[in-house]
Amino acid sequence: MIAKSKLMNEINNESGYALDFKLMPDELQVVRDVIKMHWLYRIQLLAQDHVTNFDKLGMEKYHQLSHLLDHQTAWYTATRVLTRDGVSRIKEMNFFKKLQSLFGNIAIADEAKFGWDNMLWRLVRPGNTDCASIHADRWFWDLASDWPVPAYPHERLNVWIAIHTVAGKNGLFVVPESQKRADWKWHTEERYGQKKPVLDEDLDKLNLKLLPMESGDGVVFHHNLLHGGAPNSADTTRVSLEFTILVPTDGRVTI
Repeated sequence: MIAKSKLMNEINNESGYALDFKLMPDELQVVRDVIKMHWLYRIQLLAQDHVTNFDKLGMEKYHQLSHLLDHQTAWYTATRVLTRDGVSRIKEMNFFKKLQSLFGNIAIADEAKFGWDNMLWRLVRPGNTDCASIHADRWFWDLASDWPVPAYPHERLNVWIAIHTVAGKNGLFVVPESQKRADWKWHTEERYGQKKPVLDEDLDKLNLKLLPMESGDGVVFHHNLLHGGAPNSADTTRVSLEFTILVPTDGRVTI
């Protein structure tokens, strides 16, 4: 197993991220099933006459039927937060236990203020319309002062897992070592009732790197690291899962 010191050095002092986590094939299938059932329930509410066809095609071919929904309003952030039961199933998996073995008794953030740990899945259809823009997750927290946090001192790290991806054709962009800078320029816009940060930097001058991740691969990265969704040049819909872990820094856990 990777040493804590090496992992944290990668995240804090080197690239800003660590590619040392992977779901086993059976774990990946369970996560896919959990996300798919959540996805289908939403479709059941919005387009019940078509839910059987969505189910048969599956999430990787969602884009073939997405015209049957108003995609932008159907999948705003709160609709993609997994249920408490879904999160509980995922937290029993070996990959999550590996996170715990490295970081101790970690908590998962509840950005939606639902009262349970938030794990958020995301759909990106082929093309460039669904990608999350380049940002640092810390900026969302700067804009949301009422998000619940533990009473003890902690730091935030982010976990991103490829659920349905094609390496080299979609996935996650990062800007290596960008966590070392605190002067990136950005402004705020409101979308679907939520304040969101927007980067005011020339993307052509950033060292954007597409992480080489297959389905089941995971990455842990610094809360200040610039990252975002890569345009999807595959002919399938990309699905990912992400969440924020809160790591104690007051001595109860050594990292």
